[in-house]
Amino acid sequence: MMTGYPMVAFIRQHKYDPQFEMSWPTIAGLLEGERLRMFFELLQGAPRDLIGGRHQLILASCLNEARDRLDSRIVMDLDEELKDWLRLEMQVCQQDDRSGSMLGCQFSFPEVHLFGILGSMSSWKPALFNTLATRSALSDYTIDFLIDALKDDDWKIRSSSASALGKQFMLPESAIQSLIDALEHGDTRRSHLAAWVLDAQSTLSESAIQSLAASLKGDDWRVGSLAAYTLSRQSTLPESAVQSLTSALEDEDKRVRSLAGSVLGKDCAELFIQPPVTALIDQKAKVVSAWDGQSTLPDSDVESLISGLQDKYEDVRSAAVSALGEDSRLPEVAIQALIDALKDNSWSVGFSAVSALDCQSRLPESAIQSLSDTLMDSNKLVRSSAAWTLRRQSEFSESVIQRLILALGGDDKDVRLSVIVILGQQSTLPMAAVRFLIDAFKDEDIEFRRSVSEALWDHYDSLFTALPDLTKEEMASLYTNRLFRYSCSRVFSLHVEDGRLWICTEKGVQFLETTGTDLEQTIMSAVGDVQLKAGLHARKILLVPDAVSSIAPQVEE
Repeated sequence: MMTGYPMVAFIRQHKYDPQFEMSWPTIAGLLEGERLRMFFELLQGAPRDLIGGRHQLILASCLNEARDRLDSRIVMDLDEELKDWLRLEMQVCQQDDRSGSMLGCQFSFPEVHLFGILGSMSSWKPALFNTLATRSALSDYTIDFLIDALKDDDWKIRSSSASALGKQFMLPESAIQSLIDALEHGDTRRSHLAAWVLDAQSTLSESAIQSLAASLKGDDWRVGSLAAYTLSRQSTLPESAVQSLTSALEDEDKRVRSLAGSVLGKDCAELFIQPPVTALIDQKAKVVSAWDGQSTLPDSDVESLISGLQDKYEDVRSAAVSALGEDSRLPEVAIQALIDALKDNSWSVGFSAVSALDCQSRLPESAIQSLSDTLMDSNKLVRSSAAWTLRRQSEFSESVIQRLILALGGDDKDVRLSVIVILGQQSTLPMAAVRFLIDAFKDEDIEFRRSVSEALWDHYDSLFTALPDLTKEEMASLYTNRLFRYSCSRVFSLHVEDGRLWICTEKGVQFLETTGTDLEQTIMSAVGDVQLKAGLHARKILLVPDAVSSIAPQVEE
């Protein structure tokens, strides 16, 4: 049992600890009056999460449990803070104007703020729909809003709306009726989306099933096909739907007959054949024998093929390389011959050599190093093939990593994207790779920046190790392009306490000493500048120790 100041100290120390994070909303749901107010002040007080995303989700979860028992002025203040951080994400942490909000897609974040902030600017409208499409549960108001958006002129908004609705497996009856109306009376694009959303429902009413059955006779084959698929997945069909489908078996349109038959389990081939046609075309498949890639070439053949690599004719050399590639377990001497062939004057021989190495079950370090050098080849096909082969490998040495970093500086987009993927696949990254990836966030290509962000997704141990060596500019770039949005979807926060940087993740709590270093100042200055740029206002919280200790009796268990 902990009482008084020890309880306050405990909450301060473990505020962002993943072991206790889920306890705070429960505590907020138990407290009332002054003790509840002081609990929120304690949450809002030092130490504060420097990244911000995790703190806002904890705050939102606690506010959801206590909103109706808190003073309206406090609720308003906390809501404004949540909206401030949503603006920060949209203004400085988005990779493009259509990305959804990572903070807003979390279930604990108030849905109403999404409409208030994301719906307030036309440029953020796509982000609103993409955010709603990632939330696990939606209010009736939002569902009606999304159904209406199926009529939007922007196909991406229509698609995002349908995606959001499709994740709701039990839509209210009013929403189902609106979808039925869209299916029966909407234009082609709206009917198709309505059919797609209805297909996602766990159960369908008789009227919905009847509407789907009727849509088999519509003008759009896509709507009819989707409706047939949905109907075929129903465990039982009402009698009215069965009658409609049975009558459709005699329809003049063979497509309608086929769709109806697919639902009722009839042989579709029979439905395409109209009397008096009785003969079927007998199709016979040809069996093509393929080389068994696991077979091993005789030593004599390997020696002959290696000799062929020295032939003066390009076609002979290329054929020899391709033949060697049929063996997935070549001896070392043959592997070396293929490595040498990478430098052949003919691009076709070099390309074949890359393909042959790609077929090997295991590549030695020398082959991997040569392939990484080939990323700078003058021929694009050879470069791309080498990049793809390297993507299929696992762990690379630091010397290969250095070669990959050099390739990132080239102009070949495909190679650069492949290198980013390769770096992301490594279990650990050296400091040079981390810094290069952070610097790559400056690239103008949105797809490239996304790939960099994904590559860093599982490399937070490497990032933590690199933190003390990052400059303020590198820290700010990392914060805006990766850390904030990551903290909104995963357990991740940074805060400073007792001369140490506390790093809270799903794995637990790690520490970095800040005493005698510039680490604390660098991080706080970098994230502070970003937050100031977004117009975020720091909220000063005054804690009165005697009053704060009064919350302990109600949470001592």
